Amino acid sequence: MALIIISLLTFNYAPNTQLSNYVSFAATISSLILAILAIIQGFFSNNSLSDTVNNLNNSSTQIVNNANKLEEIIQGFDDRLKDIPDAIKQLGDKIETSNTFLTPSSSSEPVKSEFSEAFYLHFKETTSSIGALLLYFSIKSFKNKKPFSIEGLDQIMRTNSTDIQSYCYGNIIALNSLSVITVKITRNPNLEFSVSYINEVFLDFENFLITKEEFKKGNKAKIKQGIAYIDNYFN
Repeated sequence: MALIIISLLTFNYAPNTQLSNYVSFAATISSLILAILAIIQGFFSNNSLSDTVNNLNNSSTQIVNNANKLEEIIQGFDDRLKDIPDAIKQLGDKIETSNTFLTPSSSSEPVKSEFSEAFYLHFKETTSSIGALLLYFSIKSFKNKKPFSIEGLDQIMRTNSTDIQSYCYGNIIALNSLSVITVKITRNPNLEFSVSYINEVFLDFENFLITKEEFKKGNKAKIKQGIAYIDNYFN
């Protein structure tokens, strides 16, 4: 079909000498237009390529920066991981120290301390009702060679059970730390206290507690009830 069209055009317009000039001129104009379009397209293509290159450069810069930050984070983790063994050791040492402080020595040889009469008098006049009963409990435990529990004191003192038990535990630990008593603490299933030593200066406290003037006022009833409870505990 294309050959037929070309043949017809050749036979019809071959005598016309101006036609080739027109075609040549049109081809020249078309070439110029196409060249201009190519230049414009090349200009915009170069700008787009430049933007793309800039974007790639920015992206590569961000990647490098993020890689550096990631490396710093990893280095920080490495430093912290190196510190973990020392931290665990320090924690273990602190726990061991705490256990040593909170768990009285079970050694058969008590650590004896010398107390002056003035210290003992000060203790007698300043100790609380619960502190007095705890020392009385400890003296009875020592003399009867029997452990005691503080579970019933909260009912006598009419105080919150958790608060009174925490206070009693701290008070007994303090007496042990001062070497007023030597006590071994076990759980069976509740906490039990076995007193193997009472400083001889404080042995008189058993008789003193019954006649202490302060307890003849508001606290006397509770003290008498506590003494009865403790005496019954060891009978």
